[in-house]
Amino acid sequence: MLLKQMKYFITVVDCHSFTEATEQCFISQSAISQQIKWWRVVFMNNVVHFNMILEINQLLKENNIEYSIHGVGGCTCGGLELRQDGKSNPTDKILEIINGSLKNHWIYVQENKNQPGFLTVHSKFDKKP
Repeated sequence: MLLKQMKYFITVVDCHSFTEATEQCFISQSAISQQIKWWRVVFMNNVVHFNMILEINQLLKENNIEYSIHGVGGCTCGGLELRQDGKSNPTDKILEIINGSLKNHWIYVQENKNQPGFLTVHSKFDKKP
């Protein structure tokens, strides 16, 4: 099934059109939409999106952690910036809270040793450095 789903996804991308992709794949538009929805669910589980950032920041506040996270460059693909908004807290404690909130997703964050104050987002399928 996975190969078929991948074929449908690639066909939609190549055609830039659901209608044309359904004609090429000989399936209904609702069927191809379901396949694309499946891929969206898989891929969205690997990204930190805006609502997750809001939830994590709220969780930090509830734990009296005076830090907040922000997407680097307006998105999370470049990582996350950890900003101190008040008193200092150990980074390990902050990471424990953040990763605890991400436990149901396929990602985790680590401190970027080369850039203090920045967190990198990793897939749980990757080997930990």
